[in-house]
Amino acid sequence: MAGSQLRKQESRHRILSSAYRLFSAKGYDNVTINEVMADAGLTHGGFYAHFANKSELYQHAITHAAQNSGVMQAKPSTLDEKAWVALLVREYLHQNNLHGDCKCPLASLASDVVSREPAVRKTYTQTFKGLNKLLAQYTHAYSNIGMDIVLATTAMMIGGLAVARALDDKNLAENLLLACRQQAVQLLMKELKVDTAG
Repeated sequence: MAGSQLRKQESRHRILSSAYRLFSAKGYDNVTINEVMADAGLTHGGFYAHFANKSELYQHAITHAAQNSGVMQAKPSTLDEKAWVALLVREYLHQNNLHGDCKCPLASLASDVVSREPAVRKTYTQTFKGLNKLLAQYTHAYSNIGMDIVLATTAMMIGGLAVARALDDKNLAENLLLACRQQAVQLLMKELKVDTAG
């Protein structure tokens, strides 16, 4: 790869990392392109070599964060499907994600994305579908659970983390994560027999 192309890729990575960190901390409306570029250690003029506008940057920042979060990674060859699913849930709902940078855009940007352009919401939706597809792929290897259980579990994981990060009570936040971890693993580890009567 030519040096100029490599530098451009490195610059793009820095811009996306800075953008996601700032968007997740302050929200879309409170972040400027100048601020993103300064955080990335680059000049404002370099922005348009990578993105047309801030909305496009936001879309790509969501995808970038998901791809680099560790959540959307393929299963390591050293783990079987069941162990990988349990590890994924536990790592996602870990106390380390309560403070500082939240690696998952599904949790950190959920309320911010609601008021964004359709293209941004589409990117968020595709990322959510990707997480569900990943979980379904590995749970179906050992269980007959349906997509309804997968959807409920991912919603609990994302929502649990988002709420826990918003709480100012550390013990409550940690207890919430623990409860969500336990219930999510239980849901995914076995097919539940649900009594729908009443």
